[in-house]
Amino acid sequence: MIVPALILAPDAATGTDPIPPGTVTLLEPEVDVTDRGDGEVPVLEAHSMSPAVVLDLVAGLGGRVDRVLIVGCEPATTDEGIGLSPPVAAAVGPAVDAVEQLLAEGCAPAHSNRREANP
Repeated sequence: MIVPALILAPDAATGTDPIPPGTVTLLEPEVDVTDRGDGEVPVLEAHSMSPAVVLDLVAGLGGRVDRVLIVGCEPATTDEGIGLSPPVAAAVGPAVDAVEQLLAEGCAPAHSNRREANP
């Protein structure tokens, strides 16, 4: 089974000025795995995946995660619908570039928990 390595975060709320739709952001949340690993593999449903669900899956499969990097894109809307808004569609290439850059760098540590990817 392949565990999803990339989750597009629907909201990168920071308590600061609003982030323009289509902004690609790199997040590095702190990972607390002390409460994980009870042996239960969670039921997965693609529309409700969250980092916690993925980490629970990894722990349930006997794995461990020391570090999580999330390349996210600020949505134009969170309403249900089909397809991507124009700003988000335009951000797909920069998001892919950000992931490829992280892989090329060997996932080198970020200097903060949040930074714009490929500004």
